[in-house]
Amino acid sequence: MDARAARGVSATAVAEALEANRALVAELQGLEQSLMKEEAKLLAKTQAIRRRMALRRAQQAMDALLPRMQQNEKMMQRYERSPRTRNKTGVMPRSFIRQQASFFTDEEERERKVGRPKKKKQKTLELTGAEDEEQMRLRAVSEPPPNADTEFLRAHSHEAFVAGPPTIFSSRERKVVKEFAEDFYMTHSPNEEIPLQVWNGIHKWQGMRKSRQLPIERSGFACKLWYDLHESSTLRLCAWTKEEDAALRRLATGGVDPALVNQWHEIAKRMPIPGRPAAHCLTRYQTALCADNAKSGFTPEEDQILRQAVRFLGRSGT
Repeated sequence: MDARAARGVSATAVAEALEANRALVAELQGLEQSLMKEEAKLLAKTQAIRRRMALRRAQQAMDALLPRMQQNEKMMQRYERSPRTRNKTGVMPRSFIRQQASFFTDEEERERKVGRPKKKKQKTLELTGAEDEEQMRLRAVSEPPPNADTEFLRAHSHEAFVAGPPTIFSSRERKVVKEFAEDFYMTHSPNEEIPLQVWNGIHKWQGMRKSRQLPIERSGFACKLWYDLHESSTLRLCAWTKEEDAALRRLATGGVDPALVNQWHEIAKRMPIPGRPAAHCLTRYQTALCADNAKSGFTPEEDQILRQAVRFLGRSGT
């Protein structure tokens, strides 16, 4: 009986030892797999660091060989790229196996004509003998001597016929300005203000585009002023609220800080809701909120003073 009990105890001990060995082997295998994964990660990080170091050495070599460019020149060079050459997301290039526009025709796609059409030469009509004599007779007739009215018109003709661009942008000009700004913000932060130096290049930008639109006859400053006051996405163009009117009245009259009187750029920055430029704040205060504005109708005495002023100063308003 004692021998049998001893054999049972030894068999149990052997089974427990085997089970412990199996658990130890499984733990060692898991440790080996985790070590292999960490080794692969370290190898990938080492290769990435080596690639970055190689690219940095190549960039340093290129900087040493090529002349250095200022940051503004780099920005302008990157910005002056034609938007037609940029790869659009989600658009795959056409296959180079077959260059035709369609698989069902062999006609080649012709290049589209852009710009203004060429002016046709005017046909000159050949005059007959009688018509030629009539033209010679009309040219031989001398002009009458200029009278006082003719001399007055010649002296002041430049004042009436000088055509200047209107202050309000047309729909075509607004579209060009908006596309120019959208093209700028494709490579810049939306909160960044477009500098005047970039706006001065709008004519060059439009000349590089393959567009049928005529060149915009506006200066860079005029385009910047129009965009900042009418087209910018950061503008608040809705109706003025009572809270905004109250805040503007307190800031403009010096109720918050007396140093802010007539400082409209600082007043615009301190408005409770951003988006109102200084020009909008000034116009709103002068036309609706200023206490000195008379809201009643004109008196007969004021009408008479106004008629006399128009008689002496004119109707230009300046």
